[in-house]
Amino acid sequence: MNLVNDILDLEKIENKKMELLENEVRLVTFVRNIQKQFQSLAKNKGLDLRYYHDEHILELGNVDDLKLGRILNNLIGNAIKFTDAGHVSIYLTMVKLSDEEVRLCFKIEDTGIPEHLHSLVFDKFHQVQQATYRQQQGTGLGLSITKGLVDLFKSKIILKSKIEGGTSFEFLIDFKMVNSLQGDVNQRFNSIKCRFFLS
Repeated sequence: MNLVNDILDLEKIENKKMELLENEVRLVTFVRNIQKQFQSLAKNKGLDLRYYHDEHILELGNVDDLKLGRILNNLIGNAIKFTDAGHVSIYLTMVKLSDEEVRLCFKIEDTGIPEHLHSLVFDKFHQVQQATYRQQQGTGLGLSITKGLVDLFKSKIILKSKIEGGTSFEFLIDFKMVNSLQGDVNQRFNSIKCRFFLS
């Protein structure tokens, strides 16, 4: 059933029949709740699942939370699946602020997928194979759907290698701010600091 649903969703994305449906979302809390859903899975593997966010991120934004949640679920779940030791980190960073929009960067870091397999991770039905995980569960469409959903947000997902090993996936999304917060933009922008909070 999961395979059928994933194929149907991917067809909708590729045929441009999927649309964004925005709701008011508390962004920092939204990502924290997703992190909490994966805590037990990470703990069972002996991994530390960390969440960092900028100090001055505006709390409320308009976004399709179901599709953003699916992107983050796919990336975090994949990172935990392919990481055998160490930690998986989630970063939420504000990179741009205007009168009506805020641009946030989402980044998921792991120590799992090796660099020589990076060109394959977005292929349909492809499952990254490692010595410790000869057969990974899933449909093989998760990252293809993730890439399509990020495209739907008019963004691109970027895959980078880390010097110490593993990968990071990151993407930018522009959020329309809730009306009640727009008058506070200049003050918040002027006070932005490059500090992270660990949740």
